[in-house]
Formats: sequence, C-alpha cells, structure tokens
Amino acid sequence: MKHTGVPDPTEFERRTWAAEDLTNWENVVARMAWPGDKAVDEERWDEAPDWRMREYLLHRLGLSDSHESTHRLLLRHCHERIAECKRQLDEQPDTTTAEEGE
Repeated sequence: MKHTGVPDPTEFERRTWAAEDLTNWENVVARMAWPGDKAVDEERWDEAPDWRMREYLLHRLGLSDSHESTHRLLLRHCHERIAECKRQLDEQPDTTTAEEGE
C-alpha cells in the first residue's frame, strides 16, 4: 500500500509488483557485480587473487616460477632490498667531519 498508494491491491497487482521489484533488484545486483570488460579480460580465473603481486615479485627476484607462497616471496624480496640498501650505504664515502662527530 505504501509503495503503490493503492489501498486494497488485488493479488494479481501484488504479484505483478513483486515480479517487477525482483527484476529491478536483479538488474541492480548485476550492475553492481560487473567489474567491466577490461577487468574481466585481465582476470586470471585459474590463479589466486594475488597473481599480480606474485608476477611482480617473481620478476624482481629473477625467477620464472617458484613453489614458495606469495607471502614468502614478498618477505624474500624485502630482505634482498634491505640488504641492497645497506650495501649502498656502506659504499658511500663518509661525509661527516671531525667537528660533527664531537
């Protein structure tokens, strides 16, 4: 009654409105769930959701594939980056003067 303003709708009217509501609801859900053609084309349905990160890490680590989890690959990559940064810091000439050290 609130939806239609009809004080005493017939059974046919109620069923018709219910069918229209369901159709409209299905259309909304379909629009909300559709990520778009580009996203669907890029999706790899046979791989885990983190496939992009895994590809990036494999590339950065110089690997074509690995049995390690993505989490372990990320940890390995971070350790390698930290070691590289430390190495670069150690190679830089010391620019502090004797006065700065005191």
